[in-house]
Amino acid sequence: MTSRLSDLLPFLPACELAGSADVPITGIAYDSRDVKPGHLFFALPGLHADGHDFIDKALEAGASGIVHSRDPGPLRPGIAYVRVPDSRFALSPVSAAFYGRPSRNLGVIGVTGTEGKSTTVYLIWQLLNLLGARAGFFSTVMSDTGSGELPNPEHQTTPEANAVQRMLASMRDAGYEYAVVEASSHGLSPRTNRLGDVDFDVGIMTNVTHEHLEFHGTVEQYRHDKANLFRALDRVNHRKSLGGRSIDLPSFGVVNADDPVSELFRRACSKPVFSFGAAEAPADALAKSIVSDARGASFEYVEDGRALPARIDLPGEFNVRNALAAVLAVSRLRGVPASDLLPLLPGLKPVRGRMT
Repeated sequence: MTSRLSDLLPFLPACELAGSADVPITGIAYDSRDVKPGHLFFALPGLHADGHDFIDKALEAGASGIVHSRDPGPLRPGIAYVRVPDSRFALSPVSAAFYGRPSRNLGVIGVTGTEGKSTTVYLIWQLLNLLGARAGFFSTVMSDTGSGELPNPEHQTTPEANAVQRMLASMRDAGYEYAVVEASSHGLSPRTNRLGDVDFDVGIMTNVTHEHLEFHGTVEQYRHDKANLFRALDRVNHRKSLGGRSIDLPSFGVVNADDPVSELFRRACSKPVFSFGAAEAPADALAKSIVSDARGASFEYVEDGRALPARIDLPGEFNVRNALAAVLAVSRLRGVPASDLLPLLPGLKPVRGRMT
């Protein structure tokens, strides 16, 4: 895949260019060790290292352009230098443009929460494929971006924006229709903007407790950043091109009714928001009469006043809630009644090495 820097600059309206905009761009990197000839190198500030200190190494590796937010040092002839207010924020729109806005060719389901994200992503991915839809996913633990299930060796919940867009492009190019994405609070924060140019169609909130306050600063900011997933639903056009067909995808949210923070997510978007629960709070999909055993749990799935028997062979009541979220999301997305999905639950596999 090759582009011209001039094709990418419109996505950086607040930039200053030194050098030619006509240079070819063959890839995007933020780690100088990953740079190949023709790459556009983004010098990202970090806690322990600053990409601006590695500009020379990126150039030695063959970078044809540098995106920077502070002094890059002496300018070299033949190299394009693009100064932006925030190089990390800029990585997302440029990566999306370079890879051809892949999320416009996929139905994208985002899953956020403090716990249960990886399992819920994995359950949705399995259900979609069992229904005959071609779906990929990426999570903290695993991914399938076109070559089957592969482990995530870095265990980074949401990678940097160039990796996000590259994986979505791989799914699109493999002919997948859907992408199920684990969306961390870091990835949803405008401070990293890792998911800022993903066109989400469905947002799912599993639960929200206290986590990552060293990054977000306050519980309120942590919750606010999580809810950016639902705000994103109102920002994009949900008319997608799937397999060469233009389709208006349903867009909606799914929340855990047992978590009081769910009201924040409901208010974050104008799209319909459905709920699941296993306690006393009213919800669109309820788990009642839960009986747990060593292998999993049996329960009644209650929707519209109708109770259906259900079983999931994943241990822990929390996995009943994960299953509720997955069934509710896939049912609404594909227009399939829950009664058709519940028989599939006992065959769903757990995430490798995890209970959640």
